[in-house]
Amino acid sequence: YEVMGSWEVCKKHLLKKSPSQKLDILIAFTHNIKEWDDWMHDNEGGMDALVKGLAAAWRNLIKKNDDSALGWDMEYTKPAVMDLLNQFKKKIDSMDSCFELGTFKYT
Repeated sequence: YEVMGSWEVCKKHLLKKSPSQKLDILIAFTHNIKEWDDWMHDNEGGMDALVKGLAAAWRNLIKKNDDSALGWDMEYTKPAVMDLLNQFKKKIDSMDSCFELGTFKYT
């Protein structure tokens, strides 16, 4: 449950940040839990709350802020971030339902 605890800390940090700072935090968090994915395979359940919460954070950030507020480069950074999110979604979707990860609906 270290991943769940780190998500709780991450959410608290997001409250006090600008849109571009939130983007940086969410990129780092998403990348880390995508790459170090033991939590997906070895958990006691309840991780769907993390997946749902992370998706909601991304959805709110992208929908409520324009590209200039996010401060991302349209040619490289935005496509790379969207690719990261798609990779994470595919990884979540590929997991057996017994792991109870839910779905990553970031759009």
